[in-house]
Amino acid sequence: MTTNNLIPTQVERVLHALHPGQLYEAPDLEVFDRHLRPEAMRMLLSRVADQNCLIAELEPALSEMDRSNHLHIGLCSLPSWSKFNRGLEGHARLAALRDHGGSIVYWNIDLSRVGPFWKGFWNRFTEHRGRVIPELSNEPSSSEWTEGVSSTRDVLASFNLRELPPDVLALPVHWLKTHMSAMLMQRGQSPHPTVENGLFTDLD
Repeated sequence: MTTNNLIPTQVERVLHALHPGQLYEAPDLEVFDRHLRPEAMRMLLSRVADQNCLIAELEPALSEMDRSNHLHIGLCSLPSWSKFNRGLEGHARLAALRDHGGSIVYWNIDLSRVGPFWKGFWNRFTEHRGRVIPELSNEPSSSEWTEGVSSTRDVLASFNLRELPPDVLALPVHWLKTHMSAMLMQRGQSPHPTVENGLFTDLD
């Protein structure tokens, strides 16, 4: 069941609860983390990490206003996301990349703090002119990743977390106002925040 503007009803309800005054910049902070308490989050992380050949790390939101936590998943045969991106620098990072065939992939999952939803994307790190460069990537086709992705999806579903596809994330929330409407219109964008802005990311 969807609303007239094609936003799924469950999403619409969460957004209305989050913005009782219909203003994007004034969310109700009491809504945050209701659906996934810290103990449940720890259990989810443990269950993902228990899958064969996976390393799972949680990067918590930096502030109380951040709308999502970030789950980074890698293969246990490779450096973890935090080690590769935070623990290594310069030549050490480049050497780690070369030691693993010149390409390392991570699955990054955003877990909404305001409702039972998630979205994911893939990053592939490669070498370009002696530098480590990240780029968006498709899901790898190796058996390790195929099994890992399937088991992770099952874990997320067991916590009643639903993946939202890009076409839903891009939908504007027409009743939601923002102080940035004029600037968005100048950029040629919709003056309304999107579903993705409401559930996962701040307006830039």
